[in-house]
This record gives sequence, structure tokens and C-alpha cells, in this order.
Amino acid sequence: MSAQPEIHLGELHEGHVGLTHNLWGSYCEAACVCLDKHHTTPRSLDVDVDGDEQTCVLHWGPATPTMQRAHGNRIDATEFGAYAISFACLERIMSLFCVARTDHATGADWYVAPLGHGLDEYGIIDKDSPELLALEVSGTDKEAVEPRVLEKVEQLRRGSTCARGLAVVVGFEQAQVKIAQVDLEG
Repeated sequence: MSAQPEIHLGELHEGHVGLTHNLWGSYCEAACVCLDKHHTTPRSLDVDVDGDEQTCVLHWGPATPTMQRAHGNRIDATEFGAYAISFACLERIMSLFCVARTDHATGADWYVAPLGHGLDEYGIIDKDSPELLALEVSGTDKEAVEPRVLEKVEQLRRGSTCARGLAVVVGFEQAQVKIAQVDLEG
């Protein structure tokens, strides 16, 4: 029997060219606040990529009182925490890395791609790159994950500028991540 993949929140691979360490740190703090409401570390995390399910072991540092106050807005904390969990899962499970934040009204939050892809030779986002994916992320505190995945898939289809996309929903209470791969052409 093989060991479960481990995810350590807070560790950031340099391949995430679209994330600063400060932004990543803030997202990880939010994830710690959300996770601490329901769980203790480490915790198994169920990750489902289009029906292919696996369990990872998720490690995080406990949220300090200062973190709890700084991330006191539940909606923002859930959104930002979902970014951290999503990026960590995409890196560990699908070898995808954050390339850049998308603009408003694109139907997605971020662009992701395999390491070394998604940018042209000048460091500009290459929206024609077949490796570039639009990423739409959502998080839930206690709500069901599956209906939100369907909403996010439709959102991607209505607005994305890429040929392919990913809808990722993180359920904090359920310790669950659902990832849907979406063909956005045609």
C-alpha cells in the first residue's frame, strides 16, 4: 500500500510565478483559520478530480488569535483559504502552478499551467498556449460542495478566454476538494 500524498500549507514552490510570498502567506493564514474551525492538524483531505478520488494528508499551522481577527470576515476567509488549498492540491496532484490572476469578468480567478508554461518569452500571459488553463475557485464553510462545482463550471463556460479550465471547490467542514476539468471550446 502506498503512502498518502502529503500537503504542507505554507510551502510554496517557486514555480508559482503568479503568486508573491506575501499573498501566498495571507491565503494560507485564511485557510488555517477556516480549517481550525472544524479540524485539527494533520487531517485527511479527500480530493476528487473528475471522479478519480484520492486522500491526502493536509498539514497546517494553528491559527493564532491575530490571524483569526485579521481573517474575521467569513466570506473573504473562505475565498482566500480556498485559493491556498486549491493551489496546494493542483501542484501536488496535477503538477499545475499559478501563472497569474485573471482580470474581472473573465469567468475565472486565476491562470494555471504546468511548470514553465503559460507565459511567452517576455513573461506575458500566453492566452493561446494550449497548456494554460482558466481556474475558478470557490470555498464553502459548511455548504455542500457538489452544487457549487456545477455553478463554477457554468461560470467558466460563460466567460473564459482559455480553451480549457478547472473549477475547484474546497469544502472546509467536509475536508473535501472537488476539481472538474472543463473543455471551454465549442
